[in-house]
Amino acid sequence: IATTWLPDFLGGLGKARPGLSFDLTVDSTDNLRNALVAREIDIAFLMGPVAEVSVTNQDLCGFEMICAAAPALGSRHRYWRLEDIANQRLLTFSLSTKPSRLMREMLLPHTRGRLDMTTSSSLGALIRLALSGFGVCAMPKAVIASELATGQLVELKTDFMLPPIHFTASHVSGSPISGLMAEISTDLRGFLDGRLRQGIFEI
Repeated sequence: IATTWLPDFLGGLGKARPGLSFDLTVDSTDNLRNALVAREIDIAFLMGPVAEVSVTNQDLCGFEMICAAAPALGSRHRYWRLEDIANQRLLTFSLSTKPSRLMREMLLPHTRGRLDMTTSSSLGALIRLALSGFGVCAMPKAVIASELATGQLVELKTDFMLPPIHFTASHVSGSPISGLMAEISTDLRGFLDGRLRQGIFEI
């Protein structure tokens, strides 16, 4: 979110609501959820929904997940089977995230030894590692759109099919500013509507 649509959305929101100020936190879904429930933050855009009675969730968008690599690495196989992916270093989200746990479950049965996953909450760091040929990255296609367009990374043809990751705008109900947070969620949904294809965000 931080590397795709959030800057454009906040730019428009700042003009439409000039009295608002923002203190942005970029973190994993688990940490954002905990901060939201503890009322340390007002609204969170995360892999939701948050299953708490006190939290209201607004569906936002999904991101198509793909595997990609630097051209030299990507060309090792014309078609990457599950076994090929499972026995190659994989770069992806931090271990505590749902996509990372799912990848581990899908790939472990196909490894010849241990599963080699390099994980981080910083997608920028993972992209730089992928560009260096350090491993195959599994991440949202929208995040690496420019690298794919310039040929710095290539999308792998593979039977390792990852489901899209889905996000919600979540805020605590009944707080003094919950009405404003609901309005921002509605504004955001309107902003995204023109940028979605069947619920999947595209640049």
